[in-house]
Amino acid sequence: MNRLNPFSKQPTQELMAPALVFLGEQDGAPERMLKEELCEVFGERKNLLAAYLARVHYGDPKNISVCLCMRAADSPDKLLVEAIHSLFAQNFNRAVHLDMVFLNVEQEQRLATVCKPFYQRNPTALTPFSAISAWFRK
Repeated sequence: MNRLNPFSKQPTQELMAPALVFLGEQDGAPERMLKEELCEVFGERKNLLAAYLARVHYGDPKNISVCLCMRAADSPDKLLVEAIHSLFAQNFNRAVHLDMVFLNVEQEQRLATVCKPFYQRNPTALTPFSAISAWFRK
């Protein structure tokens, strides 16, 4: 997939990775700013369940990348990918890239052993009835 991003001269590219090895969380001042901005974007998406910013490699431990790892309720959201690409391009140097992957359950379980999510949608968001029920169970 090649789509032109209005904030970057480089198109978004879809690649297939033969291996995905999770190394740990990517964190620092610029990353915390990015995570805050991403949380605002993610709050508008009902499909996104969790997001992690992780250091990964794709089979070659000498080539480490930063990857935004997302777990969605159903199929990957290509419009979300483009929104993230635009946001990233506005805030970071063109020489820097951000990999993105939509995780399956098994991948998320492996990732969760080395990295905590910076975004999680509460799947059991309290409705007025469930809030009352929770209060009575105390």
